[in-house]
Order: sequence, then C-alpha cells, then structure tokens
Amino acid sequence: MIMKWHLSIAAIAALIALSGTAEAGEILTAGPAYGGDEQLTGGSSVVCALFNTGSNTARISLTEIINSKGGGTAVTILSNSCAGTLLPEKTCDYFAHTSSGTYTCRAVITEGNVTGTMAIYNASNHLLVSFPMSISISTSK
Repeated sequence: MIMKWHLSIAAIAALIALSGTAEAGEILTAGPAYGGDEQLTGGSSVVCALFNTGSNTARISLTEIINSKGGGTAVTILSNSCAGTLLPEKTCDYFAHTSSGTYTCRAVITEGNVTGTMAIYNASNHLLVSFPMSISISTSK
C-alpha cells in the first residue's frame, strides 16, 4: 500500500510539472477533448482562454483550434481577442463552434509568460469539459 501511495504522489508531481506557464518561444496546448453528445448540438463551442502571468506585455503569434475529424485541420475561429499582444495580468480568449470529433487548443507564445485553459460548452453555455493548457514544444531556447 505504501508503494502505491508514493506512485500516486509521483504521478501528481509529474502532471503538475507538465502544465505551467509558457515562456517566450513555447507552445501551449490542451486536448484532445470531447464534450460528449451535447457538443454536437448547434451553438456548442470550444473556448481557449489565455492569461498573462507576467509583468510585461506578452506576444502571441498564433492561436488555433484543431478538430481531429477531417485530418486534424484548424477550424474557423469565430472570435479572437488574443491576436497579437496580451497586457500583464489580463486574459483573452478565442472560440469556435463544435461538431463531431475531438478538439485541441494551441497558442504560440513569442514573448512573455502565458498560461491557459480549454473548455467545451453546450448550446446553453453549460460547461461539459475543461483542461489546463500545458507547454507542448519549445521552439527555441
């Protein structure tokens, strides 16, 4: 039993280490996620929200939402307040309507410190699923 407890602590520590704040030259991602049958109704949406944790303006060079159905192509973003820059201690978001398939949020941070979350809502704006965004790939060091 003691060994299982240690493994649980190690697993939790590993998950915490994998998520966090992206710094300049890093990619934040969340997903793939599926909200169940409720995401298939008209008006359901996937929302990617970013927060600038730093004291300087962050620069975001790319924001996209990818649907696994259809070969993993980017979907049309209906609204995006994250294009370009994000002031210190401010949030922004971008979203698209959902259909079948799983969804992934992606943002490339070229300057600053940014964290984020991904959420899927049904047509009545009821939260179906939510995940923290984590650092995916470092583009430069």
